[in-house]
Amino acid sequence: MQTAVGAGAPQRPPFGFSLTAPAGWRPLRIDTGRDEEVLAAFTATPAWRDGDEEVRDGLRLLAEAALGAHDRAGVLASWVRAADEPLLAPRVLTLTWIRTAPALADEFSATVVLARGRRTRVGPHAAVVQDSHARAGHLRSQQVAVPLPGSVWIALLTLTSSGEPSPGLDTGSDAGLDAGLDAGLDTDLVAAAASLRRLAA
Repeated sequence: MQTAVGAGAPQRPPFGFSLTAPAGWRPLRIDTGRDEEVLAAFTATPAWRDGDEEVRDGLRLLAEAALGAHDRAGVLASWVRAADEPLLAPRVLTLTWIRTAPALADEFSATVVLARGRRTRVGPHAAVVQDSHARAGHLRSQQVAVPLPGSVWIALLTLTSSGEPSPGLDTGSDAGLDAGLDAGLDTDLVAAAASLRRLAA
């Protein structure tokens, strides 16, 4: 498992936190000058090697989306999961913090962040979830917004993949998502959101 831990940086909340990516994910460095390294995370995969041109176009778009995350203010951490099977494309998971001041973060403010989202629970957290499919390039994104009670901060986790969701990722109930509300939400995304913890000072 890979854990992101932060405290007090300019685009982070002024308190410590931890979030753990499920097994099989690894950190994806999207710093300036690492474009080739990011691209290799998608091209050095069975999906690239064995896929047709449409699959490779989707992977290129996914790599561009990962690189574009570097330019979005507030993106704190990124992970990538490269599938071992040729029919399963890599996926990217990012963590962004959104400040809601002067209002406190709550479910309502989370629905403002994800305007087409649905309220539910993820592990111990009240949350808003949203699933969208961008037609251009067939990129699919799924998001979970977790407001931290008593703070002005919302943790926004975004999972991006190319094409349709991977087989076997059909329900988040085992990872702490309310059963029956959001079938189709990626279980790794749900597990990562459920692992979010505010650390004691």
